[in-house]
Amino acid sequence: MKWSLFIGSLLTALAAQGMTLSNWIFTKTSPDDPQAEWKQVTVPHCWNAQDAQKGGGKENNKDFGYYRGPGTYRIKLPDTARFDGKRVFVRFGAVSNFAEVYLNGEKLAEHKGAFTSFGTELTGKLKPGAGNVLEVRADNSLRREILPISGDFPVYGGMYRNVELIERDPVCISPIANGTDGVRITQHNVSNESADLGVSVTVDSALPDGGEGTLEIALYDAQGKSILKASKPIRLTPGESEHQVDMTVPSPHLWQGREDPYLYKLDVRLSSGDNSTLLSYPIGFRSVSFDSDKGFSLNGKALKIKGVCRHQDWEGKGWALTEKEHRRDLDLILEMGANAIRLAHYPHDPKLIAMCDAEGVILWEEIPFVDSVGKPKDPAVEETTKQQLVEMIRQFGNHSSIVVWGLSNELLHRSTDDPLPLLRELNALAHKEDPYRKTVVAVNRPGNKDLCSIADLLALNTYPGWYGGGPEGMGGAIDSLHKSYPNTPVAISEYGSGASIKHHDRNISKAPKAGGKWHPEEWQSRSHEILWDKIASRETTWGTFLWNMFDFASVWRDEGDRPGINDKGLVTFDRKVPKDAFYFYKANWRDDIPVLHLQEKRATPTSDEKVAIRFYSNMKNNKVFLNEKEVPGVSSYCRNGFATPPVALKRGRNVVKVISKDDKGQLHRDEAEWIYQPDSKGNNDGDVKK
Repeated sequence: MKWSLFIGSLLTALAAQGMTLSNWIFTKTSPDDPQAEWKQVTVPHCWNAQDAQKGGGKENNKDFGYYRGPGTYRIKLPDTARFDGKRVFVRFGAVSNFAEVYLNGEKLAEHKGAFTSFGTELTGKLKPGAGNVLEVRADNSLRREILPISGDFPVYGGMYRNVELIERDPVCISPIANGTDGVRITQHNVSNESADLGVSVTVDSALPDGGEGTLEIALYDAQGKSILKASKPIRLTPGESEHQVDMTVPSPHLWQGREDPYLYKLDVRLSSGDNSTLLSYPIGFRSVSFDSDKGFSLNGKALKIKGVCRHQDWEGKGWALTEKEHRRDLDLILEMGANAIRLAHYPHDPKLIAMCDAEGVILWEEIPFVDSVGKPKDPAVEETTKQQLVEMIRQFGNHSSIVVWGLSNELLHRSTDDPLPLLRELNALAHKEDPYRKTVVAVNRPGNKDLCSIADLLALNTYPGWYGGGPEGMGGAIDSLHKSYPNTPVAISEYGSGASIKHHDRNISKAPKAGGKWHPEEWQSRSHEILWDKIASRETTWGTFLWNMFDFASVWRDEGDRPGINDKGLVTFDRKVPKDAFYFYKANWRDDIPVLHLQEKRATPTSDEKVAIRFYSNMKNNKVFLNEKEVPGVSSYCRNGFATPPVALKRGRNVVKVISKDDKGQLHRDEAEWIYQPDSKGNNDGDVKK
């Protein structure tokens, strides 16, 4: 069975254990107002997917430029006859960023934090029949106790992940413990000889005496063959209780990332009387290590992490993404050849992470401790920040693809109070919750020794070639970081340049103004060519993560071709257009397929009579033709980047072709039509610079 199919069927099976609640009514008016205007919406839903992408916000003045306030959802639940003899729970995938849950007007629960799951039980509170109304009051207002309170991204509002109504027996595996489905899986001491597997199950009994039950753990290989089984009788107490089963797996087939993302299936069954609960999980056995001189290793084998950063943000959709959008994002990331993702700057959807398990993608998951914390000594701030960390680790810790927990990003950037004591507590808490994964902080102030010495690992956000200096400075940034922290494994967590696919300058030789309106696509390509050359020639980093895979909303930015966008992505906000730099990395990161891409196809019409024809190719036999005539003198100017000497275009239409031959003798081609107009100011009001 293909593991992508297995993950799809597993997600379907998990959803089938409950009922997805998709069709709600919604209002921004007070729900207590009899004149409130309600409209039908489909969850996942984001109520400001449009206005948060227009720009015009001023974060420091609390004028965010988009709606930050309350919104209310309501839905009528099915007739309770279908729940006869069952317990009923509701679990929310994510609600931004504060939520209160009501049933028939009675408040049942609340949750703080925009990125993790939570739930509550409805059993005993449901009225007989079909008249039960579930209400969720969400609010994405700025609350100083709920991170993030700052950051270069909007805090969208809404119930933007799935909501499930779950039926369970009186004795069951808890479907809401810390927002999890009640099962925590750990692995350690993993080698080719054996792997230690731990399974912790939260059992919830509604019986007066707790009852008795049996836990059964079974491990199956990719072909469905039984590998290991264990059974444990348990005596239950009323309410929740924790039960642990430990096993040693002999000679495991290891999960080797993109090379071999081998997954077993782990079944966890609770039986009590005539009832039982069965949950299934994919699991890949792997060990990871980080070395300050040699970088990252997976199962003892050195692996160069070629990573990207990703926001869960789509044009017109905001955070309300379905499995389709997550799959599209991952497909583009894999097409480019990346093997790792930094999930910036918060926990992303479990659907995406399950896909990464199956595809062998290394993940860095982090909490939204971004820029600053409002009042670090405020007990409410400490409580909600620690809560977000615990929920992240418990909800996502079963995933083999996650290898490191991120604690903060660019802390001190806007802080007025000292957040480091809280950061130290978070580091200790992360190790308590998960003793088997490392912690990391991403910094843009590498000179702050106190900040940089808290976590196990260190990563630097640096933008040579965009925010000061040339891209050649990347080599010095890496060397300096390693020299300053010789005993700490270091990474580059962000680097890149902005680019508009509407702006072009074939002859650009220095960076445009980062905050300006002119962001030629060609500079992004030129800078990444140099940046990657400096990165690829150094082995001391444990990983690098370019910023960003996709353009995303940033309401306080007014730069590039339109306001409200951070355009450092290698793919446009709508995911329709990979920029030229995308293909540079594809040519460098993919050695399993032929890659050929002619650059500057969009730089037309042009007033440049003489132009160099540039292209990316991971093939060596390349020929260039202009108007059917071969252009001599093709040479390599960067890693897998090629160019001709400047050639003269004829007035009007010109056809450019590149033909490459792969190792098997097969021909590949790419071509474009360029219009030469001596008096041209470019298309779309001057988008091509003279």
